[in-house]
Amino acid sequence: MASPIGFLTQVHAGEPVASALCDVLAPVVSELVEDGVCPGIGLDYAVLVWVALFGERAIVDLLGLGWSV
Repeated sequence: MASPIGFLTQVHAGEPVASALCDVLAPVVSELVEDGVCPGIGLDYAVLVWVALFGERAIVDLLGLGWSV
């Protein structure tokens, strides 16, 4: 079940799963910003946008609807 606590709130509180995900995504997002692929919008915000767009629950939903990869 999804947490009622926001992702960044969990990260800033040191929640292990959210923090681990952020630790993995932060370097990827930073590289995209450095390469000019993404605008420099702040690391927290960029990671949050990534999680919102590519969250596993959304991907599972899309695949469940029969959308192709």
